[in-house]
Amino acid sequence: MPRKVDATTVEEERARLVAVASALLTREGPEAVTNRRVATEAGLTTMALYSRLGGKSGLIDGLIAEGFERLAEAQAAVPADGEVMAELEALCARFREVALAHPQHYRLMFGRHPDWEPGPVVRQAGRRTLDRLGAAVGRGVATGAVRGEPFALTWQLFSLCHGLVSMELSTIGVPPELPPAAVYTRAVRRFLDPSEPGPQA
Repeated sequence: MPRKVDATTVEEERARLVAVASALLTREGPEAVTNRRVATEAGLTTMALYSRLGGKSGLIDGLIAEGFERLAEAQAAVPADGEVMAELEALCARFREVALAHPQHYRLMFGRHPDWEPGPVVRQAGRRTLDRLGAAVGRGVATGAVRGEPFALTWQLFSLCHGLVSMELSTIGVPPELPPAAVYTRAVRRFLDPSEPGPQA
């Protein structure tokens, strides 16, 4: 007769599996995150991995959710009761910082993966980070600091940040004569205020 496992043990084992997968992803890249290796290094069987997470798709869910939680924590550290333009710049800066600090997670968060569809936990985690940016954009529109339709502006600003970071992390990279941090900051400022100098200034 199989032994009964209490809910606490299940959650602990689930967390351990994701933690091991996260460490492998950071150290060696996505190719290292296999069911067998994660289970072995977590001190569990592959059967336990399937039982706790449903297999590789559950590991990906856990890693992506972890990445979005890191981004949410970085966003939460930005005050929401000050000057709204400074808040928006800070939120965009945190986006870049998290991406550069955890590039493998970032690629998973915003990449496409064969035979995998994001589960509800992943979708909710991603939407929370977008909602935080959207709330700041909404305050900017309400106060007249930025102009436009809030939902569209939020997606456009997010897309700008994502595009700039993706180029910085790509094999092409940013031309050495353009300091990445300065290009990023100036591009964000120019989006928020078209009177600002361009990214190349």
